[in-house]
Amino acid sequence: MDKVWLKSNSLMGENLKEHQHQQWGSILGHANEIHLAVLKDEIEVLKSRLEPSSTGHIHTTIGTLEHRIKEIEKT
Repeated sequence: MDKVWLKSNSLMGENLKEHQHQQWGSILGHANEIHLAVLKDEIEVLKSRLEPSSTGHIHTTIGTLEHRIKEIEKT
């Protein structure tokens, strides 16, 4: 069954949408789950911006966010 969102935000990534209430559009869930969803969505945005060169800073940022995800998942 496909999910239908009545309210949406163009900045909301797929991971965060998993926590969106279908009727009201509110974000529901434990703080750690929501935090992880936002970090994972941000990594996806950054990966879409990678180029063959001159994007080392983006690689570094992705690595930092992935490390942060691992920290949160341990708690």
